[in-house]
Amino acid sequence: MKNEPNEPIEAAVEITKDDCYPALWVRLFDEMIENGITFGTQYAIGYLEERLALKADSMAFGVAIAAINDELGASGLYLSARDQSGRGYIVLVEDGAEMIARARVRRSFREMHRAQALFGGIARNPDAKISQQTRERLLKCEEKAAFRLALMRAPMKAINTSTTIKNTNLPTTPTNAPE
Repeated sequence: MKNEPNEPIEAAVEITKDDCYPALWVRLFDEMIENGITFGTQYAIGYLEERLALKADSMAFGVAIAAINDELGASGLYLSARDQSGRGYIVLVEDGAEMIARARVRRSFREMHRAQALFGGIARNPDAKISQQTRERLLKCEEKAAFRLALMRAPMKAINTSTTIKNTNLPTTPTNAPE
């Protein structure tokens, strides 16, 4: 029997959550957006388990929530199970989300410091069986990490639009200004 193009083929195949496209977490994220997710929105654990087809105590569930949070972050939203006693997740209010962001900055600083130390430690360890080329590459990586740490330590100053920059080389009146 010959199948016509675009005609479904009958087969005894069970579609599983692994076959879903887009991924179930993407579908859940889209649904959250469509329903108007905002600060303080709560989601019951059963609802999330059903939508993600995963048990809340599984690693895959945590990975799915992390992926959703990666998408929500651009809107300043963060889905958290803190203080929910296992009942579900809540979108943290502004202050709570800010605390999460600050903790991530501290963590990234510590990790960059550890990476810098490890690059230098490998390069300077007399027992390390590495070529001179590898040693030089590791020292450059250490230097880059140190530079990045220095940038991370530098205070970020907001652009103040009321500040006027004075440059004595600029004419006081535009050259194409009408007289």
